[in-house]
Order: sequence, then C-alpha cells, then structure tokens
Amino acid sequence: MRFILIKTFFAAVFLCIISTYLVYASGNTDNTEVRNTNNNNTTKKTTVKEISLEELLSKKIENYKSDFVDSLEKNNFEKACEIYISANREINSTNTVTDEATTVVLEMKNSLDEYISDYKFEKVKAPNTTIKNKAFSSPFIVKLKSNLHPAGNFPITVTFPEVSEDGELIYCKKDIQSDEEGVVTFECPVSSLPYNKTITFSLSPNNADLFTELPSIELPCRVSTNMKSSGGSIAFVDFTKGGNPITTNSETSSLVLTALINKGFTRIGNCDFTSSIVAGNDVAVQKEASALFGKNVTYLIYGTIKYEKVEKVEDGYIVALKGNMKVRNILEDKELLVSEQTIEIKEKSEWAATNTARKKLAAAFADQVLYGI
Repeated sequence: MRFILIKTFFAAVFLCIISTYLVYASGNTDNTEVRNTNNNNTTKKTTVKEISLEELLSKKIENYKSDFVDSLEKNNFEKACEIYISANREINSTNTVTDEATTVVLEMKNSLDEYISDYKFEKVKAPNTTIKNKAFSSPFIVKLKSNLHPAGNFPITVTFPEVSEDGELIYCKKDIQSDEEGVVTFECPVSSLPYNKTITFSLSPNNADLFTELPSIELPCRVSTNMKSSGGSIAFVDFTKGGNPITTNSETSSLVLTALINKGFTRIGNCDFTSSIVAGNDVAVQKEASALFGKNVTYLIYGTIKYEKVEKVEDGYIVALKGNMKVRNILEDKELLVSEQTIEIKEKSEWAATNTARKKLAAAFADQVLYGI
C-alpha cells in the first residue's frame, strides 16, 4: 500500500512539471507583454497604440466630407444637406473638436450656399390685372435655371394671396415642383376681394432652414374692383397752412378724379360735402349723399388733406401733406375703405413741394380705390 502511494505522488509531480512546461512553451501566461522568440534567440515586443478623441473625431469628419463631396458631384443636394447636418451635430456635441474639423464642416456649409445660389428664376408669363370674381387670363409661369446643376423636379413653394373662409385676404403657401425642364406653373385662385399684392416662387428644399436666403422671384398679382362703371363721386376738403378748410374748391378732388379716369373709371365726378366731412360726421355724409344722388351714385370717395409740415431749408422747402380717405357704398350704407397717407416732398419752392405732394397723394388714393373697393 505504501508503495502505491509513493508511486502516485511521483506521477502527480511529473504531470505538474509537464503542464508548466507546456504553458510557457505556448506563451499562454498572464503577462501583459507578448514575446516571440526567433532563431537568433532575440525577443520582439508588440504594443497597441491608443487613438485620442480628437483624432477619432477628425477621422469621422473626413469620412463625412468624402460622402458629402460625392453627393454634390452626383447632384444629390438633399443627401449632401443631411450629411452636413450630421457632421455639424457631431462637432457641436463634443468639447474635443479640433480647428481642422471645424474648418471642414464650415467648408461644407459654404459649398451648400454656393450650390443653391447658382439657381435663378426667370419670368415666363405673368397675367394682367383681373377683376373681382373673375379668373386670371392665364397661369403664372416661371422657369428655374442653373448653369451648373439640374433644375428639373426641384421643390418650389408658391406664396400667393387668397380670400379666407372668413372673408379676409390672407397669404397662403403651396408646395409644388418644377417640371423636367425647370418650368413652374401656378394658377392663382379667383378672388372675391380686390387687391394689389405679389406672388412669390422660391426654392424650398427639405432643409430650407439651413439657408438665410433662397433664390426666389416676385411677380405682381392684382385684382381690381368691379365697380369702375358703377357710378361714383369724390369730395375731398383741402386745408390751408393755418388749418382752415377751403370751401370754394378742392385741388385734391380734381387730381383724384383725373387719376381714376385714367385708370378706366366712368360715371364719376366731384361733389361738395364740406361741412359734414370737416366735422368727421359719417352719418351726415351718408344722409346728404343719399338725398343728393338717390340711386344714381353707388359710392362716395371723401376725406381731408391737411398740412403736416412746411419747412424752409437751405436749398428749398420741405412740405408734408397728410390725407385721410374713406370710400362709402351709399346704396348699402356701408364703409368700403379707410386710408391714411402722409407724403413729404422737398422742392426748390414751397408751391412746387406742395403741388408734388398733392399729386403723389392723389395717385396713391386712386390706386387704393382701384384695388380696394
């Protein structure tokens, strides 16, 4: 029995020695260094290099730049915008950003600005003024052009005037696309109200908020009154520099009348309601007009013209006139339009300054009547 135990002990020792030798021979130890022995009995040490956060970020930004350039070369503008947004978010989410990485992202943004700025709009057709409740004679047509990039199937936003369900004039927007040739066509809706506005076509990529300004074109969009031949009368009261009403005649009334006739108004003339207009009594104006005109006149244009300033300066005179205008539908006892305008003019003489200011005021009022009643 004792012999067997001794034999077992020596066998265990032998196995332990063999196992230790095999471990060292295979190199599977807990040492942090890896050693390789060659035929010359020399040892080579291998180490792993750590990459800093700055280097890692720069590498990622370079990858973004490569994809960005590739997208622009393929005219995939939307994809390029998305890549820029990701790269910009990357450098803004860390404190380890380098100047080089910042410069690369800034260059990407500049490239987007240059790309989009190459686009221009060209007017193809803009219909003439229409009248209330009547469609424009044709659509509004523009063409998107670029010397370097395709203009077909580009997203466009049209901003146009329209009457709301509440009967108010508002601006609406509609997203459309240019056709294969870059042509954009839009039919403005029929309006129950007159207006003197504009219609705007502008580029509207998915990431439009990246740009402070996008290429656009603005065209006149006008709907005039349908009351040009309804019959009307004009009664403005001019005031002296001292603030007294002139009751004998009104230069402004005559100028407004001439301007409206030149715009196609018929069955229109001047009348005199001096006392009730000076008093600002609209009820009295309505009563007097109804008694005078009966049903022969539909609307009355009236108001006051007063001096705001008369100033002698070194090289002439400065005159400012303030005009208040109302337009009233006499047949319906309804106010159609209210306006206040101040025109300031500088001329060599006081008379010239006053005369020019009065003419400009009359022209402005005539335009407002044309597109406002």
